[in-house]
Amino acid sequence: MGLFGNNKDVVAVDIGSNSIKMVQLTKNGSQYSLVRWGVEKLAAETIVDGSIMNTGEVIDVIKRLTASASTKNVVVSVSGNAVIIKRITLQAMSMDELEEQIKWEAEQYIPFDINDVNIDVHILEGAHPDPSQMDVLLVAARRDLVNENLSLLQQAGLTPSVVDVDAFAVANMFKVNYPELNEMGTIALVNVGHNTVNIHVLRDGISVFTRDLSSGGGAFTEELQRALTISNEEAEKLKVGDDDNPMTLEVEQILASAADALANEIRSTLDFYLSTSMDGVIDRILLSGGAARTPRFSQALYNQTRISVEEVDPFRNIMIDGPDVTTDVLDDMAPQFAIAVGLGVRASDGMVDGDEIGVNLFPKRYSRRQQAILAELQSVGVVLLAVVLVCAAIHIGFGMQVDKVRSVNNTLQSKIEENKKTVNQVKTLEKEKKLLQEKLNAIEDLKLKKVGPVRLLDELAINCPDKLQLTSLSETGGKVKLTGVAASSPDISTFMRNIEQSDFFDMIVLHTIEQVEQDGIKLKEFSITTDFVVPGLAEKKEEEKKGGKR
Repeated sequence: MGLFGNNKDVVAVDIGSNSIKMVQLTKNGSQYSLVRWGVEKLAAETIVDGSIMNTGEVIDVIKRLTASASTKNVVVSVSGNAVIIKRITLQAMSMDELEEQIKWEAEQYIPFDINDVNIDVHILEGAHPDPSQMDVLLVAARRDLVNENLSLLQQAGLTPSVVDVDAFAVANMFKVNYPELNEMGTIALVNVGHNTVNIHVLRDGISVFTRDLSSGGGAFTEELQRALTISNEEAEKLKVGDDDNPMTLEVEQILASAADALANEIRSTLDFYLSTSMDGVIDRILLSGGAARTPRFSQALYNQTRISVEEVDPFRNIMIDGPDVTTDVLDDMAPQFAIAVGLGVRASDGMVDGDEIGVNLFPKRYSRRQQAILAELQSVGVVLLAVVLVCAAIHIGFGMQVDKVRSVNNTLQSKIEENKKTVNQVKTLEKEKKLLQEKLNAIEDLKLKKVGPVRLLDELAINCPDKLQLTSLSETGGKVKLTGVAASSPDISTFMRNIEQSDFFDMIVLHTIEQVEQDGIKLKEFSITTDFVVPGLAEKKEEEKKGGKR
């Protein structure tokens, strides 16, 4: 039995850096059932920093996990720096109209070449108080990342149908399993993978903030390796502990230190959200991912945030119904299946139920509007065929009027040819006008960009707290990398909030924060990347687009 009936069955595959998870769900009414599942750990360094180093092994693992699945349709997800998620406000319109317009709107929000990304949107129904406006999730992923995942699945003999986003999959898992919490305050979903932490904040069930951190449970393993001079495999065993590898005091202290560091990064990101949100509060944290049960981590996250931390159960509202599903083993591994279950609720046509998030970054051949146009053209074709048949009957019945009809037809054809010449002349003038306008725009852009470097240094100087010092700055193609030291983590958070409020910075990401000692003073060394923008350019482009619409 398929997920949503014939032709909609899917198998969900979550390709992580440390392991690959698979689930297949069925749905009867509103009840989901788990019929197949599997997980297989990857060898060390099979996937490093999101890059697949051993394609053959990944394909083999996917083949083994999906061998018993009843369908070849597969859903997968992506995350990381190559994925951009923006919540934007637009004038209210239909999905068809939005799909026609979004490519042009997206250019001002996405730091990649628009031709190098796959784009999709999700309308947040009821999120905007003004009925003439609507809030939209704009999602873009670099095409090479999407194509790499599609190639893996195709080589494994599967048929990709949906490319989702990790953070949205976790949200959909939450909406299915915790409906009673869906509209009760602000909840932070924190999914801790091996090399990535997905943070997704929902306010009354509506997405308000997403961020991926380039760190995760792998930090615990690396810290054990470094401190104890042991292999990756030995460190992984010590991290979870068992009868053969008991948890010693030394191991607990190492894990506690790593847990504090990771919890601090998550707290900084949540602080950033709180500093920019209207309500300024998070009611609870729901924790998932392969590293969720790492000793000391949950407590460290509570100590850092003072927010209630609960472990997610991805199978809480899902019936266990498969012949190869054992609840005891499943309970032991449940937190790491959050993404896979969220992917499993999708249908092969990309549709979702209720208020679940339904983006699909799979390359689209036709938009919804284009599909409607094709259907209309087919209808027009039927009408034209009927007209031809009627004309043929008239021609047979009224042969004496053929000459007159031909004369009228020749006159109309002559007028059509004249109109074509006029249309071509108009098109030529429009092209010349557009070329001239582009040249004028280029000159204006150069004027605006002259102030860029000076304004960059000025804005940084204005927004630096007293106890924070920048030690290096580099800028390439509008992407700025900053490093520096601060007296404390709050000073770093203050600096990030300051430049977030500036009109000259966007896409601010904290990459590293480490404790260092200089001249006997303990400091926090950090690294930040951000996009530097010239507001004049953005305003000018917006005016041009508004002028184009008129």
